[in-house]
Amino acid sequence: MRRGLGKMQSAILTALGDRQGGGIIEVQHYYRAQLRDGVHDLRRMSREMGGENPRGFIDERWQASFSRSVAGLVTRGLIKSLWLVPVISVDPGFPWPTHNLADGLYVDWLSRQRRFAKLIDG
Repeated sequence: MRRGLGKMQSAILTALGDRQGGGIIEVQHYYRAQLRDGVHDLRRMSREMGGENPRGFIDERWQASFSRSVAGLVTRGLIKSLWLVPVISVDPGFPWPTHNLADGLYVDWLSRQRRFAKLIDG
């Protein structure tokens, strides 16, 4: 069993460190939400890192490797998977539940998939 980080895990950590985070979440090709800085959309990041084939679909082997690597990074405590996702703004009619809490606006990510994450400072 390996004790160090794998190549994909190292690449993910490097990509997270190089990115500011934020960006737009697009739901149903119409509704949008603006992520706060430091919050990363892992689906978008996977595509940007090279998992998208020429026809625009994510390669299944790449996605499986990426997902396993993210799960390992979460287990090691190097990144935090988010289900209550901090956002700056959402479009009216945004289909995910929203919460206006004391420290800002959040949307619920109601899936088991690890789509949103932030890098743990350490």
